[in-house]
Amino acid sequence: MTAVVLTVEAITIIILYQTAINQQKLRLIDTIDSQARLIEAAARFNKKYNTSFPFGIKEATLQQLTNAHSTYRGLGQTGEFTLSKKENDQIIFLLSHRHYDLDHPKPVPWDSHLAEPMRQALSGKSGTIIGLDYRGEKVLAAYEPVAELDLGIVAKIDLAEVREPFLHAGLLSAAIAVIIISIGVNLFFKITNPILKNLEETSEQVKRFAYTMAHDLKNPTIALCGLTSRLRANYNHILDEKGKNSCDQILKSSRQLATLIDNINTYILTQNQQLKLEKVQLTDLAQDIKEEFSAPLTQQQVELTASAILPAIKADRLALLRVLRNLIQNALKYGGEHLDTIEVRYAKSDKFHILSVKDNGIGIPAGEQEKIFAFLEQGTNSPKLEGFGFGLAIVQEIAEQHGGRAWCEPGKRAGVEFFISISKEL
Repeated sequence: MTAVVLTVEAITIIILYQTAINQQKLRLIDTIDSQARLIEAAARFNKKYNTSFPFGIKEATLQQLTNAHSTYRGLGQTGEFTLSKKENDQIIFLLSHRHYDLDHPKPVPWDSHLAEPMRQALSGKSGTIIGLDYRGEKVLAAYEPVAELDLGIVAKIDLAEVREPFLHAGLLSAAIAVIIISIGVNLFFKITNPILKNLEETSEQVKRFAYTMAHDLKNPTIALCGLTSRLRANYNHILDEKGKNSCDQILKSSRQLATLIDNINTYILTQNQQLKLEKVQLTDLAQDIKEEFSAPLTQQQVELTASAILPAIKADRLALLRVLRNLIQNALKYGGEHLDTIEVRYAKSDKFHILSVKDNGIGIPAGEQEKIFAFLEQGTNSPKLEGFGFGLAIVQEIAEQHGGRAWCEPGKRAGVEFFISISKEL
């Protein structure tokens, strides 16, 4: 925020400074043009009416200018007029200077780097320039030739004087901005720190409550599932069709509840658990998953394959196992009746390892690909949808813990591919 404010301030001051430079140029041009024309008019007048002046018309005009110049106070603190002629490859100053060698100005060699504005004027040019004056000081100057007398006139002001108010204003406004921002930041933290602390405490309380609730529900759920199974098995000959269906529904719901409880516990543990980084051989990980899912894969007639190149990477092995488990479970659960292939794949970029699970099932609608990783979100494309949205939230959490992210992309012909990126700098 401070950087943004100071940048805007600096840009504003620079724009104002350039505007002031341009205005000062116009002022100097108007001034020098009027002075040159007055001098030329005075020279013409003297030529016509003061023919008796013993040292000539030019000297008469210069004497008048010298008298007028002696009472002139200059432009601002450093501004002044200079009038010169070129003589023997030197710039000869005809008026006293305001700054040093006041009464007897020293000439400047024509090929010197000094007195550049006057050199331009004596070359018959007119305009403005930022350059060095006779002192070697950088000035903003307007220059003009005086045609009647073969002289040059310059009106100039030190560039430092033009800059000074802007530098002063810039430093002052920057200091004020820093003070105001500092006060604002202090007030922000003073107000928000208690809120953030309260939110953190509330979040921890919610986690503890959810974990406790899940733990307290787990045993009754397991008991309900077991008792219903025994009831269905032991009293199958007594129960009518309606009773059998009720038992099946209770059994199904209790298993869903047990799965939900496990997912809640897993999600909470995933958030709180520190990563145990180690060298993980992805080939071994894929083989473990294949063995774990051998029964449902066989039952659903789905082939699970892995890329030929699966390197060893630095990661949390159990966390990656959990990612693959969730993604393959989702594929088997929501892939639809045409699902027959699931593939574990690997790719890499400059900064990330990229692990993915691709299937050829029914896929995910385009509108749901972004929100599907949100907590408690789930797709709506499958008629057999039974999940509660924790699986992909866990995948996203694990990806972020590994310095990456999780996302999905539709397959070229069918299905979907879920990706998780893992930072190489863990």
